[in-house]
Amino acid sequence: PKNSPDIYEGEIDVNDALKKSKNTVAIRLFDMLGKERVFNHLKNTYGFKTLVRGETLANGSVISDMAAAPLALGQLSYGVPLRSLTEAYGTFANDGVMCFGRSYIAVYSKDGEKILSKSREEKRIYSVETAQLMNQLLSNVVADGTARQISLKQIVDVAGKTGTSGNDRDRLFIGYTPYYTGGIWCGYGKADRPVGNNSPNHLEIWDEVMKRIHYTLIFNGYGETFRSFNTDRLVLAPYCSKSGMLPSEWCSLDDEAEIKLGYFKSSKMPDDECNYH
Repeated sequence: PKNSPDIYEGEIDVNDALKKSKNTVAIRLFDMLGKERVFNHLKNTYGFKTLVRGETLANGSVISDMAAAPLALGQLSYGVPLRSLTEAYGTFANDGVMCFGRSYIAVYSKDGEKILSKSREEKRIYSVETAQLMNQLLSNVVADGTARQISLKQIVDVAGKTGTSGNDRDRLFIGYTPYYTGGIWCGYGKADRPVGNNSPNHLEIWDEVMKRIHYTLIFNGYGETFRSFNTDRLVLAPYCSKSGMLPSEWCSLDDEAEIKLGYFKSSKMPDDECNYH
């Protein structure tokens, strides 16, 4: 796989890879997890029903999503509905609990009688700690990554992920705050041409709509009390960028190494000093 732009920066951690949308690191993680685990997680846990293990078409050709391009980079045979993607990302904002979308909550007659109701379906997918870690990672995408033009971050915490398909024929952004999750897709119906540098672009549209939604919270008296993404289950600690371990006195002598601050689960804190240096 190639990156866009087609530049390789050498060693890079997952935090920077997500921020810069590096395809090569996504492939590396996919190889570590294995296609069966990734496929089953998306199909069974998240309920992405459009994924196919193997299917023979009328012309005799066979399509399958059991590969790196579909599972690591999103080049799926039939895609995934925007609603399903938005539900999935909302899981991180909701402390690891996935809430399935509802087109309606209730329908009442003109006399106030409830005719239909739709209960809220929920399913825990990740621990609170994992969700909090993902919030911090995906916040960096908006802070100074591929979605840095989002201005909603000036009033409330925002996290999310951009996506662009081959030949720039689809552009996606799924973003969320501690209050709302929103997703946008931009492309042509027949997918026969690239999106190009249209303005307003999909990020501008998402930003404008979500700002209007959040401004209602301000006008309703919340003002400066906007919630931030919680980190109370995590530990902030320094680590060496070369090893991921606690910095030693030698790490700072390496011009190619950085001592970074990162969030850890308390059970996953590095115990030993860097053995790379």
